[in-house]
Amino acid sequence: MEYTQNYKFRLPADSDIIDIGDIDENFINVDALIATLRSDKADKNSPSFTGTPKSTTPTSSDNSTRIATTAFVQALISSLQTAVNTSIANKADKNSPTFTGTPKSTTPTSSDNSARIATTAFVQAIANDLEEKINAIKVFVGNAYLSDVVEFLTMEICRIQYGGHSEYEFYKIRCIGCQLKTGDYVSNESGQYTQYGSRNSGTGDFVIGFNPDLLVALPITAVTLDNCFYVGAANTSYKTVSVTDITNWTDEREEDDATYAKYDVAVIQINNN
Repeated sequence: MEYTQNYKFRLPADSDIIDIGDIDENFINVDALIATLRSDKADKNSPSFTGTPKSTTPTSSDNSTRIATTAFVQALISSLQTAVNTSIANKADKNSPTFTGTPKSTTPTSSDNSARIATTAFVQAIANDLEEKINAIKVFVGNAYLSDVVEFLTMEICRIQYGGHSEYEFYKIRCIGCQLKTGDYVSNESGQYTQYGSRNSGTGDFVIGFNPDLLVALPITAVTLDNCFYVGAANTSYKTVSVTDITNWTDEREEDDATYAKYDVAVIQINNN
């Protein structure tokens, strides 16, 4: 009787007589085979593997009870590392940061004197406050803006037209006084005239006034008043009156003027407010 090659079972030939001993031997071999097979297998329930167990790798989006292979974990770690690196790349260091783009911060109060970040709004507020203080100091050191010391200017305007054919109106203007914010009035009855236009060209519409931001020497004198007023095109930043709005003209004529020049005179106030 022959043995099988793999597991040494007794394999009878057609002419062999099988006895109980042969069958017992086969059972013994079967038991040994089962024991060997069981020792090489892991339990289905809570298996404990040896060697290098392997499994199929789930997709990166898998969120189940499937076995996670090392390839799955490494891919997840790589993805997380990329996300962290991207996030960190868009952040500034806490220690000595360097910002890009248009960094912003909250604006401290103007009285803040600490290690807080100073915004442009904070600096502009400080600068405006300093400018006000400087302007106040200028008053005491002999200079001031005209608007800081004057309530109004008194202006005399002469409208002149000669009697000749096709003659144009033109004007002579002077400042004859001003009211100061201190309550004092500075007179300049003999002030110098400034001519605007001519008998040959006229003037068109124009304004008379003063620049409130003109820096003048103190105290205000007649010389100041001769040089502090403005005559010309409209200027929205100046205190002005348009010549077309003047209505209180009085007629005067020079009796000995051979050209028969006609004078219309008006006195107006240019207010600071």
